Amino acid sequence: MNHCIVALNRVFSLSATLLCIGLGLGVGVAGAANAQDKKPDAAKDAPAKTSKAAKAPEGAKAKQPAAKGPKKMKVGNMEFDVTNATLKTSMGTINLEFYLRTPASLLPGEKEADFAQTGNANVKGIMAAAEKGHYNGRIFHRVIDGFMLQLGLDQKLSNEKDNVVPAAKLESQNGLKNARGTVAMARTSDPNSATTQFFINLKDNTFLDYAPGNPGYTVVGKVVGGLDVVDKMAKVPTGNSGVHSDVPKTPILIESLTFDK
Repeated sequence: MNHCIVALNRVFSLSATLLCIGLGLGVGVAGAANAQDKKPDAAKDAPAKTSKAAKAPEGAKAKQPAAKGPKKMKVGNMEFDVTNATLKTSMGTINLEFYLRTPASLLPGEKEADFAQTGNANVKGIMAAAEKGHYNGRIFHRVIDGFMLQLGLDQKLSNEKDNVVPAAKLESQNGLKNARGTVAMARTSDPNSATTQFFINLKDNTFLDYAPGNPGYTVVGKVVGGLDVVDKMAKVPTGNSGVHSDVPKTPILIESLTFDK
């Protein structure tokens, strides 16, 4: 089973082409998208102090620092809790933000009961896999300059243990776009098949966004530090390895993916 993206435009030319972002599940195209001839794929606050030189007016209360809590982000009518993560690789460190919808931010057609069961399954799957050390020693297995970098296969180019987490329900209608530097889930042609593999967009890949008739790819986060590392990765020499294409000739190893506590 191949994780593919069908696109009617070509990343590197104006001619119509089939574009593939695969997850390497079985035979056939197994990596991320090929732009040429494949199918597309959270401290306690200290009380405020008043200096002797500038005492608070009698009867006035000293201001307290704002209470700290999860960082929030709004996109349209969608609200997200923001959590940070660090991706350490053999080519440098990439700092990431991941976005979890709040209970008030339901997808079209989604009910509160649905959200309680499957909401944020994409991000939660990555977090659960990272907690188990799933990404340690795996690689960026498909690199296409001008398009995206995909990670998640092991060094034998196998997707073994991708099922360490259940497949996630598609959340591509969350208002987040496949813009440069964003992180999105790789999947098969089944929209609800994303597990642990994800990719980083190297440019604004609008054709990967949800649209009527196009299920799109779920954006779950963004690079907030180390985009230069990402751009450096995009330039590494690649080639074919077995049924896999666009594989870095010198492996780009994932040392760890850790989330802030």
